Amino acid sequence: MSDSSTRTRTADLTALEMLPPPTAVVFDCDGTLMDTEPCADAARSAVFARRGHAYDNEARAALVGLSVAQGGKVMSNLFGVTRRGWRRS
Repeated sequence: MSDSSTRTRTADLTALEMLPPPTAVVFDCDGTLMDTEPCADAARSAVFARRGHAYDNEARAALVGLSVAQGGKVMSNLFGVTRRGWRRS
């Protein structure tokens, strides 16, 4: 990291520290405030690749809009994995 980028990052952190703590936090899990699907797609694609599967339109359609818990169950079924990564017999 260069000296100028270190100074900028330090200034950014100092500015953040001067802000008052939040009085509320919003968790936007359904895309109302922010479109997070591109990030979710990138993460899912990496998980699918590690398992040797393609993250195609069919897989995406099965997962878009689900909660993390629901998506985990769907992916476990798609990958044929049970609890703790054991393979189904």
